[in-house]
Order: sequence, then C-alpha cells, then structure tokens
Amino acid sequence: MTASCVVCGRSALGTCPLCRSVCYCSRSCQKLDWLEDHATICGAEVLSAEDFHIKNGASQEEAPSLSKEVEAWRVAVESLWLELHSEEDLDHLSELQPLLTDAEQLRKVGSNFSWQVPRSELQLGSSCILVTAPHSMALLRDGHVPHLLERHTAEIAFGLARHLDGSCLTWSFAERRRTELLWRLSRRLNEQRGVTGNSDGLLLDPRNRDPNFLATQELHQNAWFQQMIRALEHTISQDDGLQTSMSGVKGGKYNMLEALHIDVHGCQDPPSTPSHLTVGLGAMCFNALDHGDLKAYDQAVFFGQVLADEFHCVLTSAHVSYRLRPSGALLVRLVAPKQGRDEECPRFSGAWRGTDRHAQTQQAVCFVGFSHAVQLELSKSLRALLVADRALLKGFALALKNAWVQAKMAQRAVAYSNGHRI
Repeated sequence: MTASCVVCGRSALGTCPLCRSVCYCSRSCQKLDWLEDHATICGAEVLSAEDFHIKNGASQEEAPSLSKEVEAWRVAVESLWLELHSEEDLDHLSELQPLLTDAEQLRKVGSNFSWQVPRSELQLGSSCILVTAPHSMALLRDGHVPHLLERHTAEIAFGLARHLDGSCLTWSFAERRRTELLWRLSRRLNEQRGVTGNSDGLLLDPRNRDPNFLATQELHQNAWFQQMIRALEHTISQDDGLQTSMSGVKGGKYNMLEALHIDVHGCQDPPSTPSHLTVGLGAMCFNALDHGDLKAYDQAVFFGQVLADEFHCVLTSAHVSYRLRPSGALLVRLVAPKQGRDEECPRFSGAWRGTDRHAQTQQAVCFVGFSHAVQLELSKSLRALLVADRALLKGFALALKNAWVQAKMAQRAVAYSNGHRI
C-alpha cells in the first residue's frame, strides 16, 4: 500500500531524511511540517559513520566499495537538517534530498562500469574533436583548497562542440546543481558556526575530484578519464579513414591519432590575469621536449601561434574591445614552455611539471592519444560575452578549426619532406 503524506494526505514520494518514518509528497509539505513541529519531535540521532549503513538499510555488497571519507560526508549532509533552520536553507535541503537519492540509485546501477557513473556527461559528435570543461562546478583537489566554479565554461564547451561537430565532456546538469547546493549549504553552515577561512567546500562530495589534477596511478580508474578514452574510441569507430590513414602514427613513438582536444577554463579579468584569452600549449610542447623531438615542438608552437592569430582576428573583427572590462587590456596571448627551460611551467600553459599530476591536455596527449591539445583560459568578461553572443562563439569555433587545419597541413608537409606518408 502506498504511504500518504502526513501534511496533505496525497501519495507520498519521500520520507524525512533523518528519521525515515514520516512521509511527504513534496518539498513544500516537508518544509511545512518541519517548520511546524517535526523539527522538535524528529527522533533522529546524529549518526556515526559506522552505523550509517545499518540505519539506512544499505546492502552488505555496497559497504566495501565506499570509503570512510564518503560515509563521513553522507553523515554530515544528513545532519544538516539538525543545524540549519532558515526557510531558504530548508528550501535548499528539500531540493538537495531527491537529487542525492537519484544520484546514488544511478551510481549503484552503474557501479560495475566506471564510465557509466552519471556524474559526468559525454555527448558524442562525428568529428575527431573533444571539448572538455572540468571546472564547470566546484571540485576537491588533493592537498589544496577546493577549486572554485568557473562560470559559463560548460555552456561554452557545449557551443564549441556543436559548431565543430565534436564531442563534449562536462559534469552533468544534476551533478552541477547538487554541487551548487552543497556549496551554498557549506557556506551557511560555516556562517552559523562562526567558521572563517577556506572551508566553504567542506560538504563537497569527496568522489568528485578535479580531473585537471589527477595522479598517474589513478588515471585508468578515474571515470572522467575513461570518458575521454571513450570519446576517442567513438571517433575511431565512426571514421575508418582516420584509423587507417593514421595507423602509422599510432604505431610510432607518440601513439597518437590525428585528433584535437580543447580544454575550456575560466580566469579573472585583467589586470589579475595578463589577457582576456590565454592559449596554453604546455602539454604538446612538454611532450615533444620530453621525447627530444624538436620538430614536434616547432609544430606545436606553430599551432599555438596560428590559433592565437585566428582568435585575435575574430575578437578584433567583432569589435569586442569596448565590451570587455577593462577595455584596454591585451586580448590574446600564447603561453608555451621554452626550449632549454623544460622544468619551467608557465601559468595557464595547460600542464603540470615536477609532479606526478597531469592536466587535462596532458592526459589527452600523453595517455589518451590525441595529436593536438590546447587549454583556453577565458576571462570572466569574455566568458559572459561568448555566452551572450552566438556569432562570436561560432567565430571562436571557426578559429579553432582553421588553426587545426593549418597545423595538420604543416605537419603533413614536414612528414612528406622527410619521406614519410601519414
């Protein structure tokens, strides 16, 4: 028999997340009952991480796969109902509850296949181009404060992929909304407790870690990384010509396919950053230098220079200077490591150096098999403009395509001059 809502009598869709004994049909009824009297009579106790599974009826099969860190996080989220009581906080908690429940159910279904975990969303395209936006929500980063949300990067990534007929990888909308709510509740909890400092991300899901800061040993178990591999495998399966024509390169020392990875990021407006757009070629350049291939290094720098020129042409022809703040700042710059200074890693280059961590573009070039990869750092003003101006976003996509075509033609010309066909 279907349970009834204790407030209005309609069919219930959920229960109190603490005591699990009172049923509700909606968030509004849940909030109303909590404000009237349930907050004072709720029989829930603050659960320890050890008895969380027993209280919630979790299966014995699930427990070994969940770390103590995840269990402690779940307890902290459940306990929010006991500490936060404002109407706005209760609205957020009521919205958060079904989002978390849905996510856990989906994760159980896909637990045997890491790439099926629905935290990230991969939209497959027909071209050999992948656009990623890893910082479209706040994320935990080992040994550092949480990485903040870079607004509009997901929308820009989706737009670029659409214009380029490419694939797009970002966090799902539901996961972004869950994280946004958890961040807001973290701040409210700190305000109520009088806590200051860099602790606003204390309620972030510990399973959502920064894909732009992954260690070597965890790459092949990371769901986001598996999605990148899946995107390239999809391109190969859809394009027999690509697989055949590039088979010689795939068997070479770089193990690469002729494919492009674009990683979209956000930064502050100038003068906090030197320019509104930074083109980072660190992954391609460092990979070439590490292999002692100076020709590949020159080809990477050529690709970056052409790309910077194409972007500058798009921005100037669109007369965006007066629409950006500050208006007189540098529009575009190229960041690439220099020969002979291999250990110097310029900021926004799209690479980590002197550590076993790897940025997205490094993962694409060194581990997945992309031939070209670029990190785009977009200022706050430029991101807002790209989202509002569809023609400008299409121009950005065209600039990327033109630069990549020129880079491939130059690379093939060098190969032919050396007597190699690709």
